[in-house]
Amino acid sequence: MVVELFQKPKGFIESIIMYSKFGEGVNERVFENPQAMALKDESFDLVISESIIFQEPQLGFAHHFGCPSMALFPIGYTSVINHFTGGAVNPAYVPNFLVSHLNLDNILDRLQNTFVYLFGMLMYQFVYLPNSNALLHKAFPDAPPVQELLKNVSLTLINNNNALMDPVPLAPSVIEVPGIHIKPGKPLPADLEKWIEESKDGIVYFSLGTLIKTNLMPKEKQDAIFESFRKLKQRVLVKWTGEGPANAPKNCRFEKWVPQQAVLAHSKLKAFVSHGGLLSTQESVYFGAAVVAIPVLGDQHMNAATAVAKGFAVKVSLNELTTELLDAALHEVISNPK
Repeated sequence: MVVELFQKPKGFIESIIMYSKFGEGVNERVFENPQAMALKDESFDLVISESIIFQEPQLGFAHHFGCPSMALFPIGYTSVINHFTGGAVNPAYVPNFLVSHLNLDNILDRLQNTFVYLFGMLMYQFVYLPNSNALLHKAFPDAPPVQELLKNVSLTLINNNNALMDPVPLAPSVIEVPGIHIKPGKPLPADLEKWIEESKDGIVYFSLGTLIKTNLMPKEKQDAIFESFRKLKQRVLVKWTGEGPANAPKNCRFEKWVPQQAVLAHSKLKAFVSHGGLLSTQESVYFGAAVVAIPVLGDQHMNAATAVAKGFAVKVSLNELTTELLDAALHEVISNPK
């Protein structure tokens, strides 16, 4: 799936099918994991999982233990949440993240949003859930259908913030906990702190998150990004999968893992080149980081559009990315005092 994301833009139908297959693959790997399945021999009082979408069969653990279940949803609101918790679902005014319309101002936007919602729910009900039930009953033969397990989720916590997203109607069992992951005040490793402080013109931080394998990005996109970085007078901290490219600019430092919040909080940060994931977007707002958003999949496109509308980001399409476009975006973010 990760390689496919770099190949061409996907329409919402292709995206829904891709995400459904991705969810099935996640559950298959969990149920094939001996350590995960060994938990069936233990006893627990509560099961917490990302069970509202893509991990629903894992609610079989709660049925097996005879205990309550709680759902976590880190990417904010989707209509599936209200579908199973009893909240109102109205695509006439609640945007779908696959459409990326921030405001449903006209009838065409509302029709498109409604069609995407209806197609997504049909796929979910008649393709994804039957496949999920097959996986569930292979691991937990005595469990009721996934649909019943979802209705018995006691509490759902979602990472939704009305400062960044439009307000949506939610059932009483759904609680918004935006930015709960943000933990300011942690220091940087000494060598990284020294490297940042020695950059008299500040730094640019680049990360496409944890899912995207940056070393699988097409070479022409890698070349475009690094050619743009080569022109910067700032140093560039790059979160990168595997070893950095041999022809990488000398002002770049490659790390497989970066203490992101500490970097975003640093006074030397001039720009954050991000995939637009919701966690990263919330951290950017909290720490006051200006963003060049390069969304890749899912809610990232809507998050990027929101960041642009709120005035703290410039968006560059991954499929249209060139050195010149990234140059312009970086110049705007670094030089514009707003």
